[in-house]
Amino acid sequence: MDPTKDSTSSARKTGPFPNDVVLVDAGLQLVLTGRKTWRGFAPYVGGALGVAISGTSPSDPIGYQFGSKFFAAPNAGLRWYPARRLSVRGDFRLVLWKLNYPLAYKVPASDGSRVLPLTASFTEWTSHPWATIGVGWTF
Repeated sequence: MDPTKDSTSSARKTGPFPNDVVLVDAGLQLVLTGRKTWRGFAPYVGGALGVAISGTSPSDPIGYQFGSKFFAAPNAGLRWYPARRLSVRGDFRLVLWKLNYPLAYKVPASDGSRVLPLTASFTEWTSHPWATIGVGWTF
């Protein structure tokens, strides 16, 4: 969003632009059945803390950049052991990080419109869910 353009301008909103983000994290998991399984199933819960590092992106007219953000990622999943050494895993993760908007997002454009309302916060927590499945082999 370009806050210098009015809300009727087609040039106010551009994008989306590709911007790769690399996540680096460390986490823990707690297997709810301990060292045993229930009929071959082992549910778990866990979480991770990490850093999201943004790649290069096109310049923003106001100078907004994603940069690097700390994030938290709770997760839950289920591991199934159909055979002694073979496992199938599925889990759900929710990555949470905080965005920080520039002051210019509340400055009125020529038509009086703003990117953010005056009552809006300059920070916002965003959530990014994903699900994974995998197959494992125990040596």
